[in-house]
Amino acid sequence: MKRRTEPYCWACCLITSAVVVGYVHGTSIGDTLKAGDQAISAGHYTSAVGLYSNAIRQDNASAVLFLKRAAAYINLSQYGQALRDYTTAIDLDSKHLQGYLHRGRLLRSTCDFSAAQDDFEKLLELKPSHKGAAKELSLLQQARQALEQALASKGSVTAAQSKSALAAVFNVAPNCVDAKLLQAEVMLDEKDFGGVVAMMGILLKGQPDNVQALFLRGKSYFYLDDQSMAKRHFGEALKYDPEHKLAQAEFSKVRKLYKHKAQAEEAEQNQNWAKAEQLYAAATFIDTAASLINTALWLGLCRTRWHLQLSESSVQACDTTLTLQPGLTEAIKYKARALLQNGQLDLALQTAKQAFEQQRSQELQQLVLEIEKAKKMAARKDHYKILGIAQTAQEREVKQSYREMARKYHPDKAESQGLTVQQAEAKFTDIAEAYEILSDYDKRAAYDRGDDVEVQHNSGFPGGSFGHGFPGARTQFSFHFG
Repeated sequence: MKRRTEPYCWACCLITSAVVVGYVHGTSIGDTLKAGDQAISAGHYTSAVGLYSNAIRQDNASAVLFLKRAAAYINLSQYGQALRDYTTAIDLDSKHLQGYLHRGRLLRSTCDFSAAQDDFEKLLELKPSHKGAAKELSLLQQARQALEQALASKGSVTAAQSKSALAAVFNVAPNCVDAKLLQAEVMLDEKDFGGVVAMMGILLKGQPDNVQALFLRGKSYFYLDDQSMAKRHFGEALKYDPEHKLAQAEFSKVRKLYKHKAQAEEAEQNQNWAKAEQLYAAATFIDTAASLINTALWLGLCRTRWHLQLSESSVQACDTTLTLQPGLTEAIKYKARALLQNGQLDLALQTAKQAFEQQRSQELQQLVLEIEKAKKMAARKDHYKILGIAQTAQEREVKQSYREMARKYHPDKAESQGLTVQQAEAKFTDIAEAYEILSDYDKRAAYDRGDDVEVQHNSGFPGGSFGHGFPGARTQFSFHFG
């Protein structure tokens, strides 16, 4: 014979009594009970609750009807409603053995061990030879010891050990609220925030006023960067327990952190880089474990410090962002910009190409080209540095510096400058080339853009009639001061 499933047994173990009820109270109740039992067998537990409720409205003095509806509630994980029905059944029939047995099992499964023990002991008092009651007491003691061990080891053992201890609890008390709360704490430590949200959500359906469940779910939502749901759950926890210190602290932290973040983003949008940087930096210290929101905060620091030309600290902020979220293209992009700003051109180019490989956008392609151009410009002679002038120098300053440098590094004065003739010639050639480019408007503009500029490779200094020749030298220098 095919073995019946557990849900069917819970609802139908009292079938004989149900038949009697149907016989006593009329066919309509019997038909309703039959339909309810069929709904249970089909897994339609909500329909079963409705059918049994209809029967109860016809006869609210029958313990059996409440017991059958309680079984349907159990299959819906609505343990509070089930417990109320079991209690009503026992109130209607104080010697109903099945009532004590099933209520005791439910209480044991939720770790209400003292109440469960009272029911099983009452059952043995009514029927000392009841084997089921003796077995249940043994399971109860086993569950109690397992829970005590799990709670005692809280925080002092590894996650794996905690899970093992909790598994022993759930084996005999699958609906144990204390064990589920402890399991949620372990999952929270392992950063399984989605798992905590799901588990505590199921628990809260049956116990919407469970403050610890609300707190743990709110904390998980916070770590998932869901500000609205986090505040909602902490607020609900404080509604039921206004003195809950941890919920108070978390609620205040959420408000403070997101306020800082919003103010920083507004300052950044308004290009108030210094204020934005200050706010982002302050926010990163509020909760270092909140990796998702801290990723956004450190990325904000990465951007704003680049705008402030704090290139080294910008690179550090970008690296922290990438530690929190490896491969984040936005962080790689700003790191490349900061490295370029800091003159680390090879690393900047490598970083920019990495970002471009991840996201082939026009912006990143332009960044790669910009760094390649910077490398090219860095490899050429710095004519401004050769003449000792700023890039903003006017034409008069260019000419004045050229004259001074030409006199100082004239090959005739090589010895006084501590140079060999060959060194002086090379220096002198650089000065001539720098002046040729920077004194010409078009050539200077092209040079500033990074374009290639052709120069006349003679050593003549334009402008006058001052000339010197060097017998035996490789180059004839003829330069003129206008």
